[in-house]
This record gives sequence, structure tokens and C-alpha cells, in this order.
Amino acid sequence: MPARRFTTFTPAMGERICDEIVRGRALRSICADAGMPAEATVYRWLREDEAFCGRYRRARTAQADGMLDEIIALADERGEAVARSRLMVEARKWTLARLAPVKYHDRALEAAALAQAPPPGPASAAAAMTPQERQRRIGELARKWLEGQD
Repeated sequence: MPARRFTTFTPAMGERICDEIVRGRALRSICADAGMPAEATVYRWLREDEAFCGRYRRARTAQADGMLDEIIALADERGEAVARSRLMVEARKWTLARLAPVKYHDRALEAAALAQAPPPGPASAAAAMTPQERQRRIGELARKWLEGQD
């Protein structure tokens, strides 16, 4: 006889599901465990229980942040596993962009990478400019670009 599944929401079950999400597990995998509710049941709970929905949303955000840490670790790997690591990084980036699109879409990830990049060396023309000179130069370049769009 198959194990009974939860059908009525309890805060303890909601917390258990959210803890597993934070650990990086997929909802489908969690729901496949014995004694856990079916996926459809969890989605119903999300629609019906605002507090659970909020906890679940925060768990998904934490899961995405953990996945970003994995991406960084994988990207730092060297040696024979580079191709495998690259594939794993791309898969996680794709997943992150869907889990938390505002925070982790491609442009946000690129901006975060640029923000962590070392500043240009002293030989760089931009490094030698004052903030006002840089702002003026940006304006000039923007005007040139707009003129080229006509």
C-alpha cells in the first residue's frame, strides 16, 4: 500500500518544504519523498496560504543565492573538468535567471561581474579623468551614438 500523502497544510510541513528548497532541492524531488505532499498539493497551499507563500518565496530566493555560490565555485575549478564545470555553470545561470529574474537575469549577472572586476590601471584614460570629465565624455559618446541611430 502506498504511503499516505499530506493533503492538509500544517506550518511544520510548510517549514520542512522550505528548508529543503533552501538546501537546493527541487520541489518535484521533495514531493517524491515518502510522507511528503504531491506537487499539486503544494501549489494549492501556495495559492491558499499567504504566509506559506511568503516563506516559500524567501526560500526560493535563498536557494538562488546558494546556486550563485555554486556557480562561483564551479567557475573557479581548473583542470580536466573544465568543460563539465562550464556546462554546470551555464545550467545554473539559466535556472537562476528563472528563479529570481529581477536579481539574476543575464544583465544583472554581467553587472555584478563588472562590479567585481579590478579597476582599470593608471594608464587608462578614464582612470585619469575627474568624475565631471568622465560624465562629460559619457554625454559626448551618448550623443554620437544617438546621432548614428538616425
